[in-house]
Amino acid sequence: MPYPKPTTQDVLRFEADGFLVVRDAIDPEEVAALVAMGADMTQRPADWGKDWDWRRGEPLDQRAYRIVQSGVDRLFPWLPQSRFRAWAGRFGGALMRQDMAFWYEQFLGKPPGVGAPTPWHQDEGYWGRTLEDCGITCWTAFHAVGPENGCMHFARGAHRRLIEHCNPPEMASDLLVCDIAQDAEVIGCPIEAGSVTFHHSKTPHMTTANSTPRWRLSLAQHFRNPACAVLAADHYDWRVRVCQRTDGG
Repeated sequence: MPYPKPTTQDVLRFEADGFLVVRDAIDPEEVAALVAMGADMTQRPADWGKDWDWRRGEPLDQRAYRIVQSGVDRLFPWLPQSRFRAWAGRFGGALMRQDMAFWYEQFLGKPPGVGAPTPWHQDEGYWGRTLEDCGITCWTAFHAVGPENGCMHFARGAHRRLIEHCNPPEMASDLLVCDIAQDAEVIGCPIEAGSVTFHHSKTPHMTTANSTPRWRLSLAQHFRNPACAVLAADHYDWRVRVCQRTDGG
């Protein structure tokens, strides 16, 4: 049954682990719309936005786009009005035991064979102190994903403290990375189209490279406590800002 309500067990598991997999969550019609959106995005490089794996020494106009990162709400107006969006906010709020409002979305594409891994990080490393324990992300792929093409991996139960992050010296993008504990319990989460993962804003997570001959296409929807919207940003010192616009803006 699509768009289920979270059970008490779901909430307790999320609180213990810092993440949750929800199988067969999305209505098949909206899964089909996501698949069509992904196919469209692979054919419109002018709308790719950023390369999250942009390396130093690569000219801006010659980025390899090993990790395509782009907003898509402006391009596909059905998405903000979708049942999926509304459900993810409700479900995420129940898991966090606080109100959650949609904040922003990211289309994340890894091209065939060369799609790079997304290293370990915590979303709060990007979002700053204002969002401490006040954010959640719903992530889905538009097709089956596993370790071979970029499924989610989480450090179980590691969402109780923030880890120091850095911007790797070889990166020209604003990508941040952190080191998880050597004894961390890493859980890979292969999912099928229509399933999703939720993770706490402090949960360390990563996705593997795409070594397959097909695109790895996914959508991350980020939610925050609406009270945070009126608070001033309070970023950590490791946060960097990089403009990848080519129009001079």
